[in-house]
Amino acid sequence: MKFIKKNEKIIGILILGFIIIGGIYYNTIRYDELEEYGKITEAEIINFRYRSNARYTISYRFKVDGKSYVGSTSLSFFRCDESDNKRKGCIGKMFKLTYSSKDPNINEIDLGKYNRFKGIKPHF
Repeated sequence: MKFIKKNEKIIGILILGFIIIGGIYYNTIRYDELEEYGKITEAEIINFRYRSNARYTISYRFKVDGKSYVGSTSLSFFRCDESDNKRKGCIGKMFKLTYSSKDPNINEIDLGKYNRFKGIKPHF
């Protein structure tokens, strides 16, 4: 019985390790893609919704060569300043966005002074 419990722990640790390594790999590939093929455009925040554990998601829309794309990112709750429109999640406001010219689905929105509310995405 001890052997089975020990194996379960080892398997759990291995799975967690693979998830962490996979996340780092995904972020690195994504960052490299934006570094090499990045183009700048503007995106409009179109939605702000609660996800879970005090985390929210904003959705934004942008166009590349006449085609519309929708992206999203995870963040903490925030409200725009009075000068920006005072709305939750800055719905309706335009922000700069970097997208890959090879695949616009790979993108990163720059929320300017509101970037501090975004989830941490380490770049190695």
